Amino acid sequence: MRLFALRLTNASGASVGDDWGYVTSQCRATAEAGPVDQQRRAVTWQHVLSAVERVGVPAATVHAPGYTLVNLDTTFYTVTQPIDRSLDIISYDVDVAIRPTGYTWHWGDGSTSQTDTPGSPYPSTDVTHTYVHATEEQQTLALSVDVTYTARYRVDGGDWQAIPDTLTIPGTATDLPVKQAASVLVADD
Repeated sequence: MRLFALRLTNASGASVGDDWGYVTSQCRATAEAGPVDQQRRAVTWQHVLSAVERVGVPAATVHAPGYTLVNLDTTFYTVTQPIDRSLDIISYDVDVAIRPTGYTWHWGDGSTSQTDTPGSPYPSTDVTHTYVHATEEQQTLALSVDVTYTARYRVDGGDWQAIPDTLTIPGTATDLPVKQAASVLVADD
């Protein structure tokens, strides 16, 4: 790249400031005219979080039985995975490590609960809920789980840095009918 220093003049042609010249977009003393330092913008955690939101994190789904009964502890779970991505952010190579750290369960009956575990299939009791009312015939409750993620990043292979904000991804709905069991007496033959 070649840079030029020009002598500045006013409207009548007289020199303006004998020791200054225009060098690209910076004015410098003629003796200092040299390459212009072009500093790259630094990547901030806000850049990284914005890029992750644009790329997207998959929504979780509640794994539920085909139906449940009133007054029965029912086991639920979801499946989430750590996410490792490499992104190009303002011409930097940025590695991002995203980890699920919290779960907000929406039970479809107006109640919610929070856990730090995704639950496990039955017979686990990590994440359970008990319904007190049955749904109407042909009706279901819409369950969902919102997953909160924490993330860290590194720029061009440097040190890992934590992102102070979390990212919460709303889950997709799962339908669940809640039935009422009826006791029936039978004769002993």
